[in-house]
Amino acid sequence: MSAAIVRPVRFDAASYALQVTMNGVAETLTAAITASVDYWPVGDGRAQTLEGVGDLLKVLQDTLDTHTQAGTSVPSVALVLSTGAPFVRVTVSTSTIALLWDDLATTLDGSPFGFAASTGLGPQLDGNQLATIWLPGIPVGPDSRNRPRVVRGRSISMSGIQYTSDFGDATRSRRLTFNLLNQAKILEEYASNAANAFESHWVAGISKGQAFRLYEDQSTLGSGGFGTYVQQDLAEPMERSAADTSGVRWDVTLDMIAQGLAA
Repeated sequence: MSAAIVRPVRFDAASYALQVTMNGVAETLTAAITASVDYWPVGDGRAQTLEGVGDLLKVLQDTLDTHTQAGTSVPSVALVLSTGAPFVRVTVSTSTIALLWDDLATTLDGSPFGFAASTGLGPQLDGNQLATIWLPGIPVGPDSRNRPRVVRGRSISMSGIQYTSDFGDATRSRRLTFNLLNQAKILEEYASNAANAFESHWVAGISKGQAFRLYEDQSTLGSGGFGTYVQQDLAEPMERSAADTSGVRWDVTLDMIAQGLAA
């Protein structure tokens, strides 16, 4: 049961355009987006909520569904994990589809979906590896679980009387470690793709206070079973493993504050 860490995507505007050819018909579609909301590239179908979260793949799915040929072609957007390099797959049940990310009419950025350029016509379109999902390839190691943090103050008078102040219950915290990871899972220098290296996720978002999701089982990315956290300690969390004398294995230790428990 391998874990996964997922970072969200945010957009600046409320709507974007995407030129799409479906069943031979080219149309400019509108992607309805809420600015500054966290959209997660997991394919769980969650609508954008008052809590400011939504499913990034649902944004693309809802956009394609507005095409006049959608009833005939039946487009589908899914996250593919089987290769170990997560990517977005767009299919149609009949005919062909093309996503014209380079078209002058298109204002929606294709990179959050893994598309770097316009696609050719086809019944199935596969994007590149997503930059916002890290798969360590191993289960979570030593894990404190989600523990309550007690915020109290205490003082003792000269006569020995004790006074305790209760400032309330803080959000839960969690400390866990991924042990003995290959250096290709840590350092961009050795990774076949930057998204495979924890270093890229640390620099791009986690170290900046960006929320992230932890899935203890990567197979649940499309269904739930995650906790949302921010990193508490902003010291670099990866270091060479003391248990590995070869010097090529690394540990990643995350000290996290829960933003939302398993959903």
